[in-house]
Amino acid sequence: MSPENAMHAEWECVKVLTHFFNSLDDRRFADLASCMTETGVWVRQGKPLEGRSAILSALAERSSTVSTRHLISNPEVKFRDEVAEVAAVVTIFHHDDGNGTQPAPIAPPRAILRFTAVMTSSGANWQIRQLKSDRLFGH
Repeated sequence: MSPENAMHAEWECVKVLTHFFNSLDDRRFADLASCMTETGVWVRQGKPLEGRSAILSALAERSSTVSTRHLISNPEVKFRDEVAEVAAVVTIFHHDDGNGTQPAPIAPPRAILRFTAVMTSSGANWQIRQLKSDRLFGH
């Protein structure tokens, strides 16, 4: 991969991960699922969700009053053939008072996690094949 193509692919991979978490925070679950390959696996809260339908089913159970924000920092992208591995630190803010109060009151982050995404390209589009996290800080 040429340096120019690598820079473009790196940018596209980080954009997909950002779109994934923005979609989660904004309750656009179909958009979130489209960031995954059809058979992609998201290890969420210790449970592997295999495929878009399993992801959508799990998110349907999410509280309708929860407010979250996932802030992505320190992204690194490494390429191996046509596969990208994206590692990023994600700081999670979370609030659920049962009423969906907006703006949500500010509180310390719920957790700081390191997310690792394995991504594949289908032409010009990158998608997440596997997403998992390790807790760095939290309650």
